[in-house]
Amino acid sequence: MGRMTGNVKAGESRDGRRAIVRKRFGIELQLPDPYAVIEMSVHSVATGSALPKPPVCPKDKTGDSSRQKAPSKSGEKPGRRERTNETPSSLFQSAELLENGNGTRRNFADAFKLYLRSAESGLAKAMVKVGEMLEAGKGCDRDNVEAKRWYLQAAAKGNANAHRALGRMFEKGIGGRQNLAEAFQHHLAAANSGDAESMVRVGRMLEKGRGVAVNAWEARSWFEKAAKKRNPDAMHRLGQLDEELAQYDLAISWYAKAARLGHSRASAAQRRLERALP
Repeated sequence: MGRMTGNVKAGESRDGRRAIVRKRFGIELQLPDPYAVIEMSVHSVATGSALPKPPVCPKDKTGDSSRQKAPSKSGEKPGRRERTNETPSSLFQSAELLENGNGTRRNFADAFKLYLRSAESGLAKAMVKVGEMLEAGKGCDRDNVEAKRWYLQAAAKGNANAHRALGRMFEKGIGGRQNLAEAFQHHLAAANSGDAESMVRVGRMLEKGRGVAVNAWEARSWFEKAAKKRNPDAMHRLGQLDEELAQYDLAISWYAKAARLGHSRASAAQRRLERALP
């Protein structure tokens, strides 16, 4: 009776395990009959033969005997990846790698294509890169008109580099007619964003009255702002202004600062002035 009770409990345990597996995995678990196992064991001991191996799950084509691979949600074939993680920034970074040859061979044409896709997605710095490559004919045909169009789009997003490029193009008449008033406004916008080179251009145009009324005092203030950002051209110009005012010690100081930053004309001016002074 004890053995009968044990077998009943084992049967209940098997049913419980079947229910758990059915609920969790949606499959029917086939467990062996305990009486059959006992009979087979006795037969094996009596005859010396081995027990038959338990059945295994059929393998799929990949050799995985546990479960079949779930089909792709997108319905595409295995091994093909969707380009869902492409962003304007990731396209820009890939373009930079191709342009500079970082970890790969340089390819300006492919770099331009990626910059263009990034720019078309709305990234301002990519618009500037497209403009620069169009101006230089780098990886594409040279087209200053199209370059200016991309700079204008980037400038509308407040990009300082785009304003600086437009200031240069309007000042020199590149990609269209010369427009000094428009050039000054773009230089000023870039200067107000902290671009030292544009600060120097604003100062120069204020000095000469190009596209704006002459204002020597304001021009000097822009040179001083650019000099604080270690711009050697601004330092050289301040040296010239101080030399014109006979402030020779100040002039030499400005020339020396610019010379230390590699400004050759400032270095020559410093030597000339030092030789001229008693």
